[in-house]
Amino acid sequence: MRIGLIQIDGTLPNLALMKLSAWHKKKGDDIFLMKDKTISQRLVQFDKVYISCIFEENMKTAISISKQFKNVELGGIGINNLKLPYEIEHIMPDYDTFNCDFSIGFTTRGCIRKCYFCKVPAHEGMIRVNSDIMEFWNKRHKNIMLLDNNILALPKHFKKIAKQLQDNNLKVDFNQGLDHRLLTPEICSILLDLKHIHEIRFSYDDIAYKPTVMKAIKMLKEAGLKDWKTRWYLYVGEKDTFQTVYERMKLLQDEKQAVYIMRDKKVYHKPEYIALASWGNTMGAFKLTSLKDLLEQSIRMKPYQHIFNKYNIN
Repeated sequence: MRIGLIQIDGTLPNLALMKLSAWHKKKGDDIFLMKDKTISQRLVQFDKVYISCIFEENMKTAISISKQFKNVELGGIGINNLKLPYEIEHIMPDYDTFNCDFSIGFTTRGCIRKCYFCKVPAHEGMIRVNSDIMEFWNKRHKNIMLLDNNILALPKHFKKIAKQLQDNNLKVDFNQGLDHRLLTPEICSILLDLKHIHEIRFSYDDIAYKPTVMKAIKMLKEAGLKDWKTRWYLYVGEKDTFQTVYERMKLLQDEKQAVYIMRDKKVYHKPEYIALASWGNTMGAFKLTSLKDLLEQSIRMKPYQHIFNKYNIN
């Protein structure tokens, strides 16, 4: 059979499509990977097509493309809650077709939290163990990316995964960020003993978390954390104000913690949040400069200088 795989969006190799590719290769099928949104049935005849869509804003594109094929299946959290069959979910991904030089997967599924902006609880439910790294780690790879949404909510499992990483001398990226509210001195020590591909990532999505963020940073520093070796995701949505975002950023800057501003599409183009993202998401600027100085001195920030007067930034 001729199998078409279409990745509509996402910058990472699509894990579901990698597993489908491995499944069909095992059956002797030929695989054709496509990322061009203009792909047409006229180019090649397929016996089966899979289309993956991660972001809701691309749903119409995915549906439009699907109409070009006869035997097609659409999936991904941007379009539905379709899950892979067990035997495909737990197969070794096909890294070769996707030219992926690191291993990637989930060791847990689900989450204990119910953040208002997050779809994980609706799509995956309560947290549970999914696998260990041996299921998806290609031993040619020295780097591994874990997509777990809240691995620290299962501390016994986390310790098992950490030991596997250490025993196999792997560098890890906890890509979705870690829940700072679940840190303990022991967990902090384990985290700092691991080899990380990037900074250790956490999230600080609500100004109300200030006490737990301060507690977490204190524990991490007591465990040996060096300055600027963490990065905190800061979600910015309709419930936020300039002050609630700026206060979070200023706290983290004072503690020598890097940030990454994640603007919801509903507020993405607000000038004050563009200015904050330009400051916070540029590591050099955030480490060395106050927002006030950046607004006053940077030519590229000139369009946002009115924010200084509007919000009386210190």
